[in-house]
Amino acid sequence: MNFRLQNRNKLLVIGSWLLALGNIWHWFGTRMHFSDGVVDGAFGMLMGMGIATLLLSIRSNLSKCESQKTTS
Repeated sequence: MNFRLQNRNKLLVIGSWLLALGNIWHWFGTRMHFSDGVVDGAFGMLMGMGIATLLLSIRSNLSKCESQKTTS
């Protein structure tokens, strides 16, 4: 399965939403008295996915800039 998102703006939006969702989950999870392990695990997963998605958007932007340099 080859899954690639080429649109940098989509990756930026998805990454930003994942970071926001992670912070919201951490805030609500501690107040809803979930287990600390569940709250921290979900928070870490969401934050990690958000950071990875933002890094992929930067990488796709850099590769797009390099391809424009070689063609012009």
